[in-house]
Amino acid sequence: MQISIVTMGSRGDVEPFLALARGLLSAGHDVVVGGPPNLAPLAASRDIPYSAVGLDSEAFHRDPAAAKVIESGGIGAALRGATMRRLQERMARIATDAWHLAQGSDLLIHKAGFSAGEVISEALGVPRVAVALSPMTPTRAFPPPLAGDLPDFGAWSNLALGRAFEGVVAWMGWPAVRTLRRSLRSSRAPKRTVPTFAAFSPLVVPRPDDWPSHVTIGGYLCAQERESWTPPPALEAFLERGELPIAVGFGSMTHLDPRRLREIVERAVTAVGTRAIILGGWGGIATDGTVSDRVLALSAVPHGWLFPRVRAVVHHGGAGTTAAALRSGAPSIVVPHNFDQPFWARRVHALGVGSRPLPFSAFDEASLASRLQEILDDDVMRQRAGVLARRLAREDGVAALVNEIEQHARTGAGRSGPRRFA
Repeated sequence: MQISIVTMGSRGDVEPFLALARGLLSAGHDVVVGGPPNLAPLAASRDIPYSAVGLDSEAFHRDPAAAKVIESGGIGAALRGATMRRLQERMARIATDAWHLAQGSDLLIHKAGFSAGEVISEALGVPRVAVALSPMTPTRAFPPPLAGDLPDFGAWSNLALGRAFEGVVAWMGWPAVRTLRRSLRSSRAPKRTVPTFAAFSPLVVPRPDDWPSHVTIGGYLCAQERESWTPPPALEAFLERGELPIAVGFGSMTHLDPRRLREIVERAVTAVGTRAIILGGWGGIATDGTVSDRVLALSAVPHGWLFPRVRAVVHHGGAGTTAAALRSGAPSIVVPHNFDQPFWARRVHALGVGSRPLPFSAFDEASLASRLQEILDDDVMRQRAGVLARRLAREDGVAALVNEIEQHARTGAGRSGPRRFA
Protein backbone atom coordinates (compact mmCIF):
# COMPACT_ATOMS: atom_id res chain seq x y z
CA MET A 1 0.00 0.00 0.00
CA GLN A 2 0.91 3.64 -0.46
CA ILE A 3 0.47 5.21 2.96
CA SER A 4 0.58 8.89 3.88
CA ILE A 5 1.14 9.89 7.50
CA VAL A 6 0.35 13.41 8.70
CA THR A 7 1.48 14.84 12.02
CA MET A 8 2.27 18.25 13.49
CA GLY A 9 3.92 19.77 16.54
CA SER A 10 7.23 19.14 18.27
CA ARG A 11 9.74 16.33 18.07
CA GLY A 12 7.63 14.36 20.54
CA ASP A 13 4.72 14.56 18.09
CA VAL A 14 6.80 13.48 15.10
CA GLU A 15 9.13 10.80 16.44
CA PRO A 16 6.40 8.20 17.14
CA PHE A 17 5.19 8.51 13.55
CA LEU A 18 8.73 8.01 12.26
CA ALA A 19 8.86 4.80 14.29
CA LEU A 20 5.54 3.74 12.76
CA ALA A 21 6.81 4.60 9.29
CA ARG A 22 9.86 2.40 9.83
CA GLY A 23 7.59 -0.48 10.86
CA LEU A 24 5.38 -0.02 7.80
CA LEU A 25 8.38 0.21 5.47
CA SER A 26 9.74 -3.02 6.97
CA ALA A 27 6.35 -4.65 6.29
CA GLY A 28 6.70 -3.79 2.60
CA HIS A 29 4.55 -0.68 2.30
CA ASP A 30 5.43 2.62 0.62
CA VAL A 31 5.28 5.39 3.20
CA VAL A 32 5.79 9.12 3.39
CA VAL A 33 5.52 11.16 6.58
CA GLY A 34 4.33 14.76 6.44
CA GLY A 35 5.35 17.00 9.31
CA PRO A 36 6.95 20.33 10.28
CA PRO A 37 9.80 21.33 7.96
CA ASN A 38 12.19 21.95 10.85
CA LEU A 39 12.06 18.25 11.77
CA ALA A 40 12.99 16.98 8.31
CA PRO A 41 16.62 16.36 9.41
CA LEU A 42 15.35 14.01 12.13
CA ALA A 43 13.48 11.97 9.51
CA ALA A 44 16.53 12.00 7.24
CA SER A 45 18.67 10.61 10.08
CA ARG A 46 16.25 7.66 10.27
CA ASP A 47 16.07 7.21 6.47
CA ILE A 48 12.33 7.91 6.49
CA PRO A 49 10.72 9.57 3.42
CA TYR A 50 9.46 12.94 4.64
CA SER A 51 7.69 15.96 3.23
CA ALA A 52 7.20 19.37 4.79
CA VAL A 53 3.64 19.95 6.02
CA GLY A 54 2.81 23.27 7.60
CA LEU A 55 5.23 25.81 9.01
CA ASP A 56 8.28 25.67 11.27
CA SER A 57 6.94 24.41 14.61
CA GLU A 58 9.97 25.53 16.62
CA ALA A 59 9.59 29.10 15.37
CA PHE A 60 5.91 28.97 16.35
CA HIS A 61 6.83 27.84 19.88
CA ARG A 62 9.56 30.45 20.24
CA ASP A 63 7.16 33.33 19.69
CA PRO A 64 6.67 35.19 23.02
CA ALA A 65 2.90 34.84 22.63
CA ALA A 66 3.30 31.05 22.55
CA ALA A 67 5.52 31.17 25.65
CA LYS A 68 2.77 33.08 27.48
CA VAL A 69 0.25 30.38 26.57
CA ILE A 70 2.64 27.64 27.66
CA GLU A 71 3.28 29.30 31.02
CA SER A 72 -0.40 30.13 31.61
CA GLY A 73 -1.26 26.60 32.76
CA GLY A 74 -4.49 26.38 30.72
CA ILE A 75 -5.63 26.40 27.11
CA GLY A 76 -7.85 29.46 27.49
CA ALA A 77 -5.05 31.79 26.41
CA ALA A 78 -4.71 29.84 23.15
CA LEU A 79 -8.38 30.19 22.24
CA ARG A 80 -8.58 33.93 21.77
CA GLY A 81 -7.05 36.86 19.97
CA ALA A 82 -3.95 36.80 17.82
CA THR A 83 -2.76 33.45 19.18
CA MET A 84 -5.94 31.73 18.02
CA ARG A 85 -5.76 33.38 14.60
CA ARG A 86 -2.16 32.25 14.16
CA LEU A 87 -3.07 28.73 15.22
CA GLN A 88 -5.95 28.56 12.76
CA GLU A 89 -3.77 29.95 9.95
CA ARG A 90 -1.22 27.28 10.76
CA MET A 91 -3.90 24.56 10.66
CA ALA A 92 -5.10 25.82 7.27
CA ARG A 93 -1.58 25.54 5.85
CA ILE A 94 -1.20 22.05 7.29
CA ALA A 95 -4.52 21.00 5.73
CA THR A 96 -3.52 22.25 2.27
CA ASP A 97 -0.08 20.63 2.43
CA ALA A 98 -1.56 17.37 3.72
CA TRP A 99 -4.01 17.27 0.81
CA HIS A 100 -1.14 17.46 -1.67
CA LEU A 101 0.86 14.89 0.31
CA ALA A 102 -1.96 12.35 0.29
CA GLN A 103 -2.44 12.25 -3.51
CA GLY A 104 -2.21 8.67 -4.76
CA SER A 105 -2.44 7.20 -1.26
CA ASP A 106 -4.32 4.04 -0.39
CA LEU A 107 -4.48 4.91 3.31
CA LEU A 108 -4.24 8.06 5.40
CA ILE A 109 -2.87 7.98 8.93
CA HIS A 110 -3.00 11.17 10.93
CA LYS A 111 -2.54 12.49 14.42
CA ALA A 112 -5.84 12.48 16.29
CA GLY A 113 -7.45 15.90 16.36
CA PHE A 114 -6.48 16.74 12.76
CA SER A 115 -9.97 17.71 11.58
CA ALA A 116 -8.98 18.06 7.93
CA GLY A 117 -8.14 14.37 7.85
CA GLU A 118 -11.83 13.66 7.43
CA VAL A 119 -12.08 15.93 4.38
CA ILE A 120 -8.99 14.44 2.73
CA SER A 121 -10.17 10.89 3.35
CA GLU A 122 -13.62 11.69 1.92
CA ALA A 123 -12.28 13.47 -1.17
CA LEU A 124 -9.81 10.71 -2.02
CA GLY A 125 -12.16 7.88 -1.07
CA VAL A 126 -9.56 6.16 1.08
CA PRO A 127 -9.73 4.86 4.65
CA ARG A 128 -8.01 6.63 7.50
CA VAL A 129 -6.67 5.75 10.94
CA ALA A 130 -6.20 8.27 13.73
CA VAL A 131 -3.33 7.95 16.19
CA ALA A 132 -3.67 9.59 19.62
CA LEU A 133 -0.49 10.23 21.61
CA SER A 134 -2.60 11.19 24.65
CA PRO A 135 -6.14 10.14 25.59
CA MET A 136 -8.60 12.12 23.46
CA THR A 137 -11.76 10.03 23.62
CA PRO A 138 -14.28 11.37 26.19
CA THR A 139 -14.60 9.22 29.28
CA ARG A 140 -16.02 9.22 32.77
CA ALA A 141 -12.62 8.09 34.11
CA PHE A 142 -10.81 11.46 33.93
CA PRO A 143 -11.14 14.99 32.51
CA PRO A 144 -9.85 15.59 28.96
CA PRO A 145 -6.04 15.59 29.34
CA LEU A 146 -5.27 18.06 26.55
CA ALA A 147 -7.46 20.72 28.14
CA GLY A 148 -4.85 21.36 30.82
CA ASP A 149 -5.07 21.01 34.59
CA LEU A 150 -8.82 20.54 34.95
CA PRO A 151 -10.24 19.35 38.31
CA ASP A 152 -11.86 15.92 38.50
CA PHE A 153 -15.43 16.51 39.71
CA GLY A 154 -16.53 12.98 38.99
CA ALA A 155 -17.72 10.73 36.20
CA TRP A 156 -20.44 12.83 34.59
CA SER A 157 -18.44 16.04 34.80
CA ASN A 158 -15.46 14.31 33.18
CA LEU A 159 -17.61 12.98 30.34
CA ALA A 160 -19.27 16.35 29.75
CA LEU A 161 -15.91 18.13 29.73
CA GLY A 162 -14.51 15.53 27.34
CA ARG A 163 -17.35 16.05 24.89
CA ALA A 164 -17.04 19.81 25.21
CA PHE A 165 -13.32 19.61 24.49
CA GLU A 166 -14.03 17.55 21.37
CA GLY A 167 -16.09 20.51 20.24
CA VAL A 168 -13.23 22.90 21.00
CA VAL A 169 -10.84 20.81 18.90
CA ALA A 170 -13.34 20.76 16.01
CA TRP A 171 -13.86 24.52 16.33
CA MET A 172 -10.13 25.19 16.22
CA GLY A 173 -9.85 23.21 13.00
CA TRP A 174 -13.09 24.41 11.41
CA PRO A 175 -11.66 27.29 9.32
CA ALA A 176 -9.16 24.88 7.77
CA VAL A 177 -11.87 22.30 7.11
CA ARG A 178 -14.21 24.89 5.57
CA THR A 179 -11.49 26.31 3.32
CA LEU A 180 -10.39 22.87 2.15
CA ARG A 181 -13.98 21.77 1.43
CA ARG A 182 -14.60 24.91 -0.61
CA SER A 183 -11.40 24.50 -2.62
CA LEU A 184 -12.27 20.86 -3.35
CA ARG A 185 -15.99 21.60 -3.83
CA SER A 186 -16.57 18.77 -1.41
CA SER A 187 -19.79 18.29 0.54
CA ARG A 188 -19.79 16.57 3.88
CA ALA A 189 -20.27 12.79 3.81
CA PRO A 190 -22.17 10.87 6.50
CA LYS A 191 -20.22 10.62 9.76
CA ARG A 192 -18.22 7.40 9.99
CA THR A 193 -16.41 5.72 12.84
CA VAL A 194 -12.66 6.15 12.51
CA PRO A 195 -10.35 3.48 13.94
CA THR A 196 -8.23 5.17 16.60
CA PHE A 197 -4.98 3.80 18.00
CA ALA A 198 -4.04 5.16 21.42
CA ALA A 199 -0.25 5.15 21.28
CA PHE A 200 0.54 4.69 24.94
CA SER A 201 0.74 1.71 27.24
CA PRO A 202 -2.23 0.20 29.09
CA LEU A 203 0.24 -0.27 31.95
CA VAL A 204 0.38 3.53 32.20
CA VAL A 205 -3.21 4.40 31.29
CA PRO A 206 -5.60 1.47 31.80
CA ARG A 207 -8.36 1.40 29.22
CA PRO A 208 -11.46 3.25 30.46
CA ASP A 209 -14.49 0.96 30.60
CA ASP A 210 -16.62 3.38 28.58
CA TRP A 211 -14.34 3.77 25.57
CA PRO A 212 -15.89 2.50 22.33
CA SER A 213 -14.57 -0.57 20.55
CA HIS A 214 -12.98 1.39 17.70
CA VAL A 215 -10.39 2.81 20.14
CA THR A 216 -7.44 0.52 20.83
CA ILE A 217 -4.67 1.06 23.38
CA GLY A 218 -1.69 -0.63 21.79
CA GLY A 219 1.52 0.67 23.36
CA TYR A 220 4.09 3.36 22.69
CA LEU A 221 5.42 3.92 19.19
CA CYS A 222 9.11 3.90 19.99
CA ALA A 223 12.01 4.43 17.65
CA GLN A 224 15.27 2.85 18.70
CA GLU A 225 17.97 5.52 18.85
CA ARG A 226 20.49 4.91 16.13
CA GLU A 227 23.41 2.87 17.42
CA SER A 228 25.74 5.14 15.48
CA TRP A 229 24.87 8.14 17.69
CA THR A 230 28.07 9.15 19.40
CA PRO A 231 28.00 11.32 22.52
CA PRO A 232 30.26 14.38 22.48
CA PRO A 233 33.50 13.98 24.46
CA ALA A 234 32.31 16.43 27.11
CA LEU A 235 29.26 14.27 27.83
CA GLU A 236 31.25 11.05 27.97
CA ALA A 237 33.77 12.61 30.32
CA PHE A 238 31.06 14.05 32.56
CA LEU A 239 29.30 10.70 32.91
CA GLU A 240 32.55 8.88 33.66
CA ARG A 241 34.05 11.14 36.30
CA GLY A 242 31.48 10.96 39.09
CA GLU A 243 28.21 9.57 40.38
CA LEU A 244 25.32 9.29 37.96
CA PRO A 245 23.77 12.71 37.33
CA ILE A 246 20.16 13.68 36.88
CA ALA A 247 18.83 14.95 33.55
CA VAL A 248 16.82 18.15 33.33
CA GLY A 249 15.00 19.35 30.24
CA PHE A 250 11.68 20.83 29.17
CA GLY A 251 11.69 19.81 25.52
CA SER A 252 9.69 22.09 23.25
CA MET A 253 8.44 24.28 26.10
CA THR A 254 9.50 27.89 25.66
CA HIS A 255 9.73 30.39 28.50
CA LEU A 256 9.71 34.11 29.03
CA ASP A 257 12.81 33.93 31.27
CA PRO A 258 14.85 30.79 30.49
CA ARG A 259 17.89 32.05 32.40
CA ARG A 260 15.88 32.05 35.64
CA LEU A 261 14.98 28.39 35.12
CA ARG A 262 18.60 27.40 34.58
CA GLU A 263 19.64 29.23 37.74
CA ILE A 264 16.92 27.47 39.74
CA VAL A 265 18.19 24.11 38.53
CA GLU A 266 21.81 24.95 39.28
CA ARG A 267 21.02 26.11 42.82
CA ALA A 268 18.80 23.12 43.58
CA VAL A 269 21.42 20.68 42.29
CA THR A 270 24.07 22.31 44.47
CA ALA A 271 21.78 22.29 47.51
CA VAL A 272 21.12 18.55 47.16
CA GLY A 273 24.72 17.71 46.29
CA THR A 274 24.03 15.87 43.05
CA ARG A 275 25.11 16.45 39.46
CA ALA A 276 22.99 17.40 36.46
CA ILE A 277 22.89 17.43 32.67
CA ILE A 278 20.68 20.30 31.52
CA LEU A 279 19.15 19.99 28.06
CA GLY A 280 18.42 23.34 26.43
CA GLY A 281 15.55 22.25 24.19
CA TRP A 282 13.50 24.77 22.25
CA GLY A 283 13.26 26.98 25.30
CA GLY A 284 17.02 27.57 25.31
CA ILE A 285 17.49 27.13 29.06
CA ALA A 286 21.03 25.98 28.32
CA THR A 287 23.59 25.93 25.52
CA ASP A 288 26.49 23.57 24.98
CA GLY A 289 29.24 23.85 27.54
CA THR A 290 30.19 23.06 31.12
CA VAL A 291 28.44 25.35 33.60
CA SER A 292 30.25 24.03 36.68
CA ASP A 293 31.81 20.87 38.07
CA ARG A 294 28.32 19.70 38.92
CA VAL A 295 26.43 20.83 35.82
CA LEU A 296 26.89 20.11 32.12
CA ALA A 297 24.70 22.01 29.67
CA LEU A 298 23.87 20.61 26.22
CA SER A 299 21.40 21.78 23.61
CA ALA A 300 20.03 18.26 22.99
CA VAL A 301 20.76 14.58 23.57
CA PRO A 302 18.56 11.67 22.39
CA HIS A 303 16.37 10.71 25.34
CA GLY A 304 16.58 7.03 24.51
CA TRP A 305 20.35 7.24 24.91
CA LEU A 306 20.58 9.56 27.92
CA PHE A 307 17.74 8.66 30.28
CA PRO A 308 18.91 5.08 31.03
CA ARG A 309 22.26 6.59 32.10
CA VAL A 310 20.94 8.98 34.77
CA ARG A 311 19.55 8.67 38.31
CA ALA A 312 16.39 10.67 37.65
CA VAL A 313 14.75 12.88 35.02
CA VAL A 314 13.23 16.31 35.59
CA HIS A 315 10.95 17.06 32.63
CA HIS A 316 7.81 18.84 31.50
CA GLY A 317 5.61 15.79 31.10
CA GLY A 318 5.10 15.83 27.34
CA ALA A 319 3.73 12.52 26.07
CA GLY A 320 6.95 11.59 24.26
CA THR A 321 9.32 12.62 27.03
CA THR A 322 7.19 10.85 29.64
CA ALA A 323 7.29 7.68 27.55
CA ALA A 324 11.08 7.88 27.24
CA ALA A 325 11.46 8.43 30.99
CA LEU A 326 9.16 5.53 31.87
CA ARG A 327 10.94 3.20 29.46
CA SER A 328 14.34 4.18 30.87
CA GLY A 329 13.66 3.03 34.42
CA ALA A 330 14.69 6.40 35.88
CA PRO A 331 12.26 8.05 38.33
CA SER A 332 10.75 11.37 37.26
CA ILE A 333 10.01 14.79 38.63
CA VAL A 334 7.41 16.17 36.27
CA VAL A 335 7.06 19.95 35.99
CA PRO A 336 3.83 20.27 33.98
CA HIS A 337 3.38 23.52 32.10
CA ASN A 338 0.12 23.08 30.17
CA PHE A 339 -1.98 20.87 27.86
CA ASP A 340 -1.76 17.12 28.66
CA GLN A 341 1.28 17.49 30.92
CA PRO A 342 -0.61 17.65 34.26
CA PHE A 343 -2.33 14.39 33.28
CA TRP A 344 0.96 12.61 32.64
CA ALA A 345 2.42 14.09 35.84
CA ARG A 346 -0.43 12.59 37.86
CA ARG A 347 -0.07 9.22 36.15
CA VAL A 348 3.67 9.09 36.88
CA HIS A 349 3.02 9.83 40.55
CA ALA A 350 0.10 7.39 40.78
CA LEU A 351 2.30 4.62 39.38
CA GLY A 352 4.83 5.30 42.12
CA VAL A 353 7.66 6.04 39.69
CA GLY A 354 7.94 9.77 40.30
CA SER A 355 7.47 12.53 42.81
CA ARG A 356 4.35 14.58 43.35
CA PRO A 357 3.82 16.86 40.33
CA LEU A 358 5.66 20.16 40.55
CA PRO A 359 3.54 22.65 38.58
CA PHE A 360 5.54 25.16 36.59
CA SER A 361 3.83 27.96 38.49
CA ALA A 362 5.42 26.62 41.71
CA PHE A 363 8.84 25.83 40.23
CA ASP A 364 11.55 27.29 42.44
CA GLU A 365 14.80 26.21 44.10
CA ALA A 366 13.22 24.96 47.32
CA SER A 367 10.46 22.91 45.68
CA LEU A 368 12.84 21.33 43.15
CA ALA A 369 15.46 20.55 45.79
CA SER A 370 12.81 18.97 48.02
CA ARG A 371 11.58 16.65 45.30
CA LEU A 372 15.10 15.80 44.16
CA GLN A 373 16.01 14.75 47.68
CA GLU A 374 12.81 12.73 47.88
CA ILE A 375 13.37 10.63 44.77
CA LEU A 376 17.14 10.27 45.15
CA ASP A 377 16.62 8.79 48.62
CA ASP A 378 13.78 6.49 47.60
CA ASP A 379 15.19 3.08 46.65
CA VAL A 380 11.70 1.58 46.42
CA MET A 381 10.67 4.15 43.82
CA ARG A 382 13.78 3.41 41.80
CA GLN A 383 13.05 -0.33 41.92
CA ARG A 384 9.44 0.24 40.94
CA ALA A 385 10.54 2.38 37.99
CA GLY A 386 12.89 -0.38 36.87
CA VAL A 387 10.13 -3.01 37.02
CA LEU A 388 7.79 -0.85 34.95
CA ALA A 389 10.52 -0.18 32.38
CA ARG A 390 11.11 -3.91 31.94
CA ARG A 391 7.38 -4.52 31.47
CA LEU A 392 7.14 -1.70 28.91
CA ALA A 393 10.09 -3.16 27.02
CA ARG A 394 8.01 -6.26 26.33
CA GLU A 395 5.38 -4.22 24.48
CA ASP A 396 5.65 -3.43 20.77
CA GLY A 397 3.26 -0.65 19.85
CA VAL A 398 4.64 -0.37 16.33
CA ALA A 399 4.00 -4.02 15.52
CA ALA A 400 0.53 -3.82 17.06
CA LEU A 401 -0.41 -0.76 14.99
CA VAL A 402 1.05 -2.13 11.75
CA ASN A 403 -1.10 -5.23 12.26
CA GLU A 404 -4.19 -3.08 12.91
CA ILE A 405 -3.55 -0.92 9.87
CA GLU A 406 -3.28 -3.94 7.61
CA GLN A 407 -6.51 -5.36 9.04
CA HIS A 408 -8.35 -2.05 8.54
CA ALA A 409 -7.08 -1.84 4.97
CA ARG A 410 -8.42 -5.32 4.20
CA THR A 411 -11.85 -4.69 5.75
CA GLY A 412 -12.23 -1.06 4.69
CA ALA A 413 -12.71 0.18 8.24
CA GLY A 414 -12.41 3.95 8.41
CA ARG A 415 -13.31 4.31 4.72
CA SER A 416 -14.95 7.60 3.81
CA GLY A 417 -15.67 7.09 0.14
CA PRO A 418 -16.19 4.60 -2.71
CA ARG A 419 -12.60 3.77 -3.62
CA ARG A 420 -11.50 0.15 -3.17
CA PHE A 421 -8.11 -1.46 -3.00
CA ALA A 422 -6.96 -3.46 -5.98
